[in-house]
Amino acid sequence: MPAPNTTPSLTYGTFTAPSAMALSPKGDFLFVASPTQNAIFAFAVNSSDGSLAEVPGSPFPTGVNTAPTGLAVHPSGNFLYATDPANNTVLAFSIQNGALSPVAGSPFAAGTQPAGIATDPGGAELFVANSGSNDISAYVIDASSGAIAPVAGSPFATGGRGPSFV
Repeated sequence: MPAPNTTPSLTYGTFTAPSAMALSPKGDFLFVASPTQNAIFAFAVNSSDGSLAEVPGSPFPTGVNTAPTGLAVHPSGNFLYATDPANNTVLAFSIQNGALSPVAGSPFAAGTQPAGIATDPGGAELFVANSGSNDISAYVIDASSGAIAPVAGSPFATGGRGPSFV
């Protein structure tokens, strides 16, 4: 950890408007969404002192006119999911040594203005809070590819104003 009275800083170029962070299950990688840059930054976490080193290739572009906002790492550490309220989709990436590459079929349709996102502890399902359509999208995760498919009956109404987080 940094010495007392010192301020650690990131010196990785322009990094604006981070909206969410997700740590890999082993704690070895930190992912940060930057919706204004249409990108996700990836950092290797030093287990000795907590310092961060940018993963080669970072930031990883998420596509033109995308806005990655919420993030969730699959419990296996092999996949990263991001909500994209600009396009009402879920973006899916495979993770290799902290580097991201799109999963086949990504992006996947979601409700209106997807915001919060979470996987179940076993990694079989993904849940997305759609703040604009007042519902929750549920998906089954293909453990080998990371692709997602809607659960029958999804999205599920919340009965009120839109959820922002799950």
